[in-house]
Amino acid sequence: MPGTNLKWRIARLAPVLGPGWKVRAEIHIKNEDGRLYPGMYGRASVVLEDRPGALTVPVAALANDSTGACVYCVADGMTKRLPLTIGLNDGRKVEITSGLTGKEEIISAGKASIRDGQPVVVAKNHAPSKT
Repeated sequence: MPGTNLKWRIARLAPVLGPGWKVRAEIHIKNEDGRLYPGMYGRASVVLEDRPGALTVPVAALANDSTGACVYCVADGMTKRLPLTIGLNDGRKVEITSGLTGKEEIISAGKASIRDGQPVVVAKNHAPSKT
């Protein structure tokens, strides 16, 4: 059933993670329309906590040093290191609980070679025009 998304609640969850960060879960599925057959399988995502409106940045933008988590942003043509407090991290995005307003221009590539106060030029990506 490609492209089909189904939602169910977890009935039981094993309290221990297995190899590869896997966990056993029991889900009670109602199959009232008969679309599901024995032997079918699928891929699942489990939402442990939902925080609508949370401020997030890509994990690639996050840096850590001896003073803690931070990001580098561009302010007045210079790099600026901003210390952060982080919340949830799903491996792709990191929740920022303090340190950013959401209006900053965050640097997400090449952060290993960036130092606070370096001059930078922001290159905007433009979509190719249709002809």
